[in-house]
Amino acid sequence: MIAERQFDFAVVCSPPHMHVEQLRLLLDAGIPTLCEKPLALSATDARTVEKPQLTGTEWYGKGRAG
Repeated sequence: MIAERQFDFAVVCSPPHMHVEQLRLLLDAGIPTLCEKPLALSATDARTVEKPQLTGTEWYGKGRAG
C-alpha cells in the first residue's frame, strides 16, 4: 500500500513500540506523516526519525512541525 501511494498523508496511531518503524517506512517513501506521541521509546530511536526529513518529507508530532 505504501509503494502505491494511494493517499496524501498518513497518521501513525499504533502502539508506541511500532512508531519508529512505521515512521521510517512512510517518510522514506516520501509520504507526509503525523505521529501521535510518544515518537519513540528512546532518544536514540527518536534521532533516527530525523534523518528522513533531510529528503524534504514533512512530518508532524507533538512539539514538532515539518
